[in-house]
Amino acid sequence: MESAPKLSTVCVYGGVSYNTQQNALSRGVDVVVGTPGRLIDLINGGSLQLGEVRYLVLDEADQMLAVGFEEDVETILQQLPAERQSMLFSATMPSWVKKLSRRYLNNPLTIDLVWPSCFHIHFLFYFPGPLIFSGYFAVTCSTKVDNESVLST
Repeated sequence: MESAPKLSTVCVYGGVSYNTQQNALSRGVDVVVGTPGRLIDLINGGSLQLGEVRYLVLDEADQMLAVGFEEDVETILQQLPAERQSMLFSATMPSWVKKLSRRYLNNPLTIDLVWPSCFHIHFLFYFPGPLIFSGYFAVTCSTKVDNESVLST
C-alpha cells in the first residue's frame, strides 16, 4: 500500500510573529492554514501568492461571517485560480454562505444531515474528480485553535 505524501505546512494567524510566518512561506510550503486576516496581510505584503492553489478548504464559513470576515474571505476567493477544487463546510446555511457557494463553487453538492429536534449540519462540496493530494492547499480557519487543530490531524 502506498503511503501518504509528506507535505510541508505552515499555520498563519495574528498574534504571533509576522516575520516568522513570512520566512516559513519563503521556503515554500504545500499547505497553508490560516485566518482570513493574516492571509490578507501576507498577500498584501507579497509573501503569499494564491495563483497556484489547487485545493481550497473553507471551514466554519458561517462563523467567519459571524465574526466579520465576510469581506476578507471574498478577497481571498477572488485571488484564487478558476481551476481548483473547493470544499466549503458550514454548520448552518445563512444567505451569505449560499451566495458564496453560488459564486465560487461549480455544481456544488449539499449534504444536509438532520437529527430530529436536535440540530442541522450542512456541508457543501464540489468534487470535479477523484481527490488527489498533491500541490498547494489553502485552508482558512477563524481562530488560532482551529488552525492548530487542522495541522495536528
